Amino acid sequence: MPRAHKQRRLAVGQPCPYCCRTMERLDHPRLAPTRDHVVPESRGGKEVIVACMQCNTTKADMLPDQWEAFMASNPGWWKLSKHELRLVLMIESVP
Repeated sequence: MPRAHKQRRLAVGQPCPYCCRTMERLDHPRLAPTRDHVVPESRGGKEVIVACMQCNTTKADMLPDQWEAFMASNPGWWKLSKHELRLVLMIESVP
């Protein structure tokens, strides 16, 4: 079994390191464990952790300090609808 697959499988039932929600498999696809580059691969990142799909996709290519600032200024962001989340991300990206 490939190492990445085994890490994701073992993460089921564990908290996501970002949002602290319990990672699950099929019941909640947004909480499925995924591989996340702490520093995005597009920015030269090599370190990989397991995080829930919703955090991983929302984090996208944010650097760790940008992601931490986003989470701090938007506690409970995962409760927002997709539309609300897109608006928050657009507003925060404006200089």
